[in-house]
Amino acid sequence: MRIAFTTFLSSEVHSLMRIRDVGEWKYYAFERFKGILDLTVKNSIKTRSPVPDWASAKIRNAWNV
Repeated sequence: MRIAFTTFLSSEVHSLMRIRDVGEWKYYAFERFKGILDLTVKNSIKTRSPVPDWASAKIRNAWNV
């Protein structure tokens, strides 16, 4: 989660600062963070980063890996 959030902030902060509408900001932030989080978790499986067993089972089930 920490890696995903750091990546999100470093890549999206300028885009988010330009958005003035709260609803649009929330939608954009959620969609972008979800994509970054998905990639971070998928990569953690490949790099054998520590993922709790319960989370690993949910990830495999959700993403068919």
